[in-house]
Amino acid sequence: MKSKWQKSIFDSIIHFSVWFLAWIIVLLIFRDSSSKFAYSILSAWWCSLYIGFIREIGLRALLPLFFLHVCVLFICLTLGIGWFLGGHDSPTLSEITFGHFILSTVGGYIILGSPILINSVVLYMLRKQKKF
Repeated sequence: MKSKWQKSIFDSIIHFSVWFLAWIIVLLIFRDSSSKFAYSILSAWWCSLYIGFIREIGLRALLPLFFLHVCVLFICLTLGIGWFLGGHDSPTLSEITFGHFILSTVGGYIILGSPILINSVVLYMLRKQKKF
C-alpha cells in the first residue's frame, strides 16, 4: 500500500499532467484564434478540476505540485519558453527580475492549485454530509 506522501506525489503528477495535456490540446485546436491562451487555461483548469474530483486529489498534493511548478517554470525561463500564459513577452532567465519570478510563481501556482483546493472543500462537505 502506498504511503500518504507517495499518493500525494502521484496525485500532483496526475494533476499537472492533465493540466498540461488539456492546455496543449486546446492550444492546438484553437491555434488560429486570438483567444487561444485564455481558452487553454480555462479548459485546463476545468479538466484538472474534474479529474481531481474523480481521483479525490487532496490538499497533500499541493506541496509536490508547488515544487513541480517551480521546476517547470525555472526550466522554461532557462530555455526562453513562455510558460503558462503562452509566452506573451515572457522574459528569459537573464532578463527576469526577482519580483517577476515571485509573481509568476505565486500567480501560476494559485491558478494551477485552485482546483485541488475547491475539490478538497467539496469532498470535505460531501463526507460531512454523509455522517448525518
